[in-house]
Amino acid sequence: MLNFIKRKLKALTTLYFYLLVITVVAVSLLPWWPFFQGLTIPKYLLLFGPRWWLLLVSLLVFICWPVLSKQKKLLLPVLFIGGLNYLDFQLPALAHYFQFQHTAEDKSTIKIIQANIGGGGSIYEIQLLVENEQPDILLLQEVRNTNFSEWISPEYQTNCRGGLCILSKLTFEVTGQLSRNLIDGWGNFAMLYKIKTAQGDFSLANIHMETPRSVIMSFIHREWAQTAANKLEDNRQYESLLIASWVDAQEKVIIAGDFNMLEDENIYQKYFSSMNNALGNASFGLNYTKKTSWHGVRIDHLLFSNDFVLKDATVLNFITGDHRPVVSILSIK
Repeated sequence: MLNFIKRKLKALTTLYFYLLVITVVAVSLLPWWPFFQGLTIPKYLLLFGPRWWLLLVSLLVFICWPVLSKQKKLLLPVLFIGGLNYLDFQLPALAHYFQFQHTAEDKSTIKIIQANIGGGGSIYEIQLLVENEQPDILLLQEVRNTNFSEWISPEYQTNCRGGLCILSKLTFEVTGQLSRNLIDGWGNFAMLYKIKTAQGDFSLANIHMETPRSVIMSFIHREWAQTAANKLEDNRQYESLLIASWVDAQEKVIIAGDFNMLEDENIYQKYFSSMNNALGNASFGLNYTKKTSWHGVRIDHLLFSNDFVLKDATVLNFITGDHRPVVSILSIK
């Protein structure tokens, strides 16, 4: 009887182990998942849901350590690393780690802060953010009925259209906008600017792309909203295509804001992976830019072309809303 129980336990452990291996491989390949309609909802759930579950189920294997084979024991650290990667635990890129960092006296750097304030962030907090951080450029998303002239320093030039705002010490001009009317929505999903600096001009886009929240909420309420998911996926790809096409037409370019997209999503891989990600290159640990009561995701990005050198990037736990500001410091090569 004891031998029978041991054989059953070993068989179940082996099955659990190989299912875990398949799961780790599947989530590690998320950036390259095919664009099949039937995979859209599972993709959203894996990307935007809590990610700590994979590490948790990986640790459960240690309960059955005595019955694991030598090969399985050697493979466990690889699975653990896969779980950390899925959790979006970040290490700085080696090139950034060894480069010289900026100093307060370095006048050639450009400090850009981006923040979505639609989920509870107040203008008073933005005022404090500007006073404390003194950004050269502040990009805001989901802004409604705000008069910055009442409190902003005269050194800042401002512009707001369709929920997207820029406050800049550097001279800029608006060169275009991409409206959500293209996908039957409200406001703009991108504002396009030309920024003028002593080191040369560069192009800048303030981004707020479509969110998959509605499809995820439908699943939580036990509805498999495949039709809505297909339309949403098409809209998100269309937005990404338009922005990527604009980027290709520029020389020196930065795009920043609320992408509602993670680095390990296939849409990001297809349209934006050729650019450098500030938080992805410079930050350490878990740098979630949007948090709920029980998990977080990194969906706010600053992407830049190879014409810039990244000095620093960090997430500020400053605003009381559901998004956290991202601070990036760059210089033009």
